Amino acid sequence: MLQFVARPETVAAAHAAIRAERDKKLSRRRPLSERLADAMLEITGAGQIVDRNALALRGFLRSELTDDKLAEARDLANARAIRNVA
Repeated sequence: MLQFVARPETVAAAHAAIRAERDKKLSRRRPLSERLADAMLEITGAGQIVDRNALALRGFLRSELTDDKLAEARDLANARAIRNVA
């Protein structure tokens, strides 16, 4: 059996690097309403009906699909659709 011994400062530096990378990825992530609006436009572009099941198939969680967020995303998607047509 192999056993590795690491110095505490090495472990702390590794954890800090992992935390910094995770924080950087999360900060670059777009807001939920924008991601929902994009998904809604993709679904309607494919000729499908936008509902909670269709959005869940796109990877959104049930806790993310609240009425308030869906309404905000719907308004944003409608504005984008109008802007794309114009």
